[in-house]
Amino acid sequence: MNHIICFIDDSEFEHDLVRNEIAPLVPDLEFIQAYTFDEVLDELADKTPALFLLDLWGRDESVAEPFLPPKKEIEKKIFVSLPNIW
Repeated sequence: MNHIICFIDDSEFEHDLVRNEIAPLVPDLEFIQAYTFDEVLDELADKTPALFLLDLWGRDESVAEPFLPPKKEIEKKIFVSLPNIW
């Protein structure tokens, strides 16, 4: 049985990267690709994923000024979004 990796991203560039560069290197993994969580749920049906891979950050030429937020800013957003699990 292949492990299922659910890849969710809003960028076609990133989907192409997974589809054409990453997935061929790991034929023992099954990739389900979608643009939203609802889409991936439809694709999964009754399957159980091993991993959710969210929003890669690759070299997309259409992004003029890429940046990565500081860790503290990311943590703050996570805790605000998910206050009941901490």
